[in-house]
Amino acid sequence: MNGTAQITVTLTNPSGSNATPLPTQQGTATVSGTPSAGQTLTAVPTNWTAGACHRYQWLDNGAPIAEARAGTFTVPANPAGHVYTVRITGQLSGYQPLTATSL
Repeated sequence: MNGTAQITVTLTNPSGSNATPLPTQQGTATVSGTPSAGQTLTAVPTNWTAGACHRYQWLDNGAPIAEARAGTFTVPANPAGHVYTVRITGQLSGYQPLTATSL
């Protein structure tokens, strides 16, 4: 049977509207390496809240690169005109997630 279904999800705060917001993590994203063809760039999460787990997304001129979600990225051939950066998202229980993008 083919069809569509609509699902409504309602989130409630069991402790009421006076709940204390989660603290914000700290951290920045930088890249080390030379952006030349065949070279490896490395994402460097700097000064993050201790214990944070990181996810990576490499960007080409600000657009996500498909399947480039590791801590390292190999620069493809003909990198002229491309600016490679990384977006790091840190998650830690008890804190709001934080996303930082390298310059």
